Amino acid sequence: MIFHSGVDSERLKREANAMEQIFHNRSVFLFSSWLEQPPVGSQFEADHALFSKLQWKGNVKHFFNYKPDSSFLYIQMELCKFALTSWLKDNTTAKSRHLSRIKGWFKQIVEGVEYLHDKNLIHRDLKPDNIIFVDEDNLKICDLDIAVDRIIDQGTEMMTIRNGTGEQHGKDAIELTVMQTCRGTKDYMSPEQLSICSHLNAKSDVFTLGLILAELCVVNDYDRKVEVFNNFQSGKPNDILSDLDTAGFVDTLTNIDASERPSCKEMLTHPFFDSSVLFLP
Repeated sequence: MIFHSGVDSERLKREANAMEQIFHNRSVFLFSSWLEQPPVGSQFEADHALFSKLQWKGNVKHFFNYKPDSSFLYIQMELCKFALTSWLKDNTTAKSRHLSRIKGWFKQIVEGVEYLHDKNLIHRDLKPDNIIFVDEDNLKICDLDIAVDRIIDQGTEMMTIRNGTGEQHGKDAIELTVMQTCRGTKDYMSPEQLSICSHLNAKSDVFTLGLILAELCVVNDYDRKVEVFNNFQSGKPNDILSDLDTAGFVDTLTNIDASERPSCKEMLTHPFFDSSVLFLP
C-alpha cells in the first residue's frame, strides 16, 4: 500500500492497527503491519536492481506507480489459497453449484459479516474477490480498507452519509476517518450506495450478501450477471432462481428498502439455514 503524505501515513497506520484487532474465524487474520519511509529515490533504485537481477522480460511500469518520496505500509496477513472469484470461474455448470454446500459457505460469510457489524463496522466492499478460501470448505472475509464505523445512537443505528467529500453521519454531519481508497465495487453496491448522496448502514452489506448468494446459486456470464444485479438494485423482479426458498431469501436480502432487510443476526436464524440440509466443513 502506497501513500505520499505524513498525514496519510499516520491515518493508514492507525487503520492497519485497528484491523489487527479483528479476531474471528471468519475473518482473515492480520498478524502485523509496519511503515517504511526509505530515502528519496532509493526504492526506485532497489526495485530496478531487483528486476535486472531477475532478468525480467515483461513490462515493469506498473510496478513503479509510486513517487520517489513515497512511504510504504506493509501488511502481513494469514496465508490463504484462493478467492471465491476463482471458484466461480472454475465451476460453471449447474451441477457444480450444490445448494447444500452453498448454504454452508454462505452461512460462514454471514457469520463473518455479523462479527464486523457487532464490532460496529460496515464492510462496504463485499464481493467474491474479498471472500477467501483457507481450505476447500473454509471461507473468510478480507479487505477492510474502506470499512466505516456504524453509528449507534440510543440503540438505533444512524445512517452513514457520503457526500463526495468525506464520510459523514447524522444531522450534524460529523466527518469520519476513512481510508481514502475506492469506495466499493459498483456491481455489488446496494441501491443506497449507488445514489449520489449515499446513505448507508449495516443493511447495505446485507443487500450485497443477497447478490453474492444469487451469484453462487446460478451460473451466469458477466453481461447476464450485470443485468440481474441491475434488476435487484433497481427493485425489478428476477426469475433466475428455481428453488423457491432460495429465491424468497434473496428477495428479502435485496429489498430495495434497507429497513426491510434482516440483520445478519436475523439471517442466521432464518429457515434457509436449516441444519438438516446444510453442508458444513
